[in-house]
Formats: sequence, C-alpha cells, structure tokens
Amino acid sequence: MTDTQWPTIAIAIIAPLSALLYSNRRITGAKETLRPLGRKATGQEAYRTCLAEIGESKQALRLEMPTLHGEIRETKQTLRGEMQTLRGDMRLGFERISNKLDHLAGEVAILKELMSTHWREHHKIK
Repeated sequence: MTDTQWPTIAIAIIAPLSALLYSNRRITGAKETLRPLGRKATGQEAYRTCLAEIGESKQALRLEMPTLHGEIRETKQTLRGEMQTLRGDMRLGFERISNKLDHLAGEVAILKELMSTHWREHHKIK
C-alpha cells in the first residue's frame, strides 16, 4: 500500500463510525427528553406525555386568543382613525394645489393678454 492510500482508508472507516456514534447520541438525547421525571418511559407513555403537553399548549393559546383579538381590534381602530386623518390632510393638500393651479392659470391668461396687447401696440403685430 502507498502512503496516500492509508489516510484514504482511515477516513473511509472513521467517517461512517463517527456519524453512527453521533446519530446514536442524538437518539439517546431524544429518548432522555421524552422520559418523564427521570423514569424510563415506554413508547405509549412518551406519546401520552407529548399529547398532554400539546393539549396544555393549545389550552394556553386558546386563553390568549381573546386578548390578542382585542389588541388586533384596537390596532385596526387606531389605524382606521389615522387613515381618515391622512385622507383629510391629503384632500386638503390637493385642494390647495388645485387652487394654486387655478390661480396660476388665471395669471398666465392675464400675462398672455398683456403680451398680446404689447405686441399689438409696440410691434404692430396682431
């Protein structure tokens, strides 16, 4: 065997073994987590324990839901009020712009008339 073949064989053996040990350690950790209060749990006991924890979580969430719905309703009310205020501000702003445009259009018409008069009187152009 050559020198490069030894590390290749070593890696080919060590990598799967370390993966197997890591996997077994994770499975053991999961079993420990499912064991209720330090005693060994059967599959059915672990299943029942998980179902009980899920039921408790669901119950806690159900108790929180009315509070959360109330907060959502209050937030929606606040946002609707702010939107109404903003719409009124925008409407007022558009009215001001429209009034300024009307005023400018009137000024342009006056200037047009004055220019027309100027051209007629001083340059004899109609």
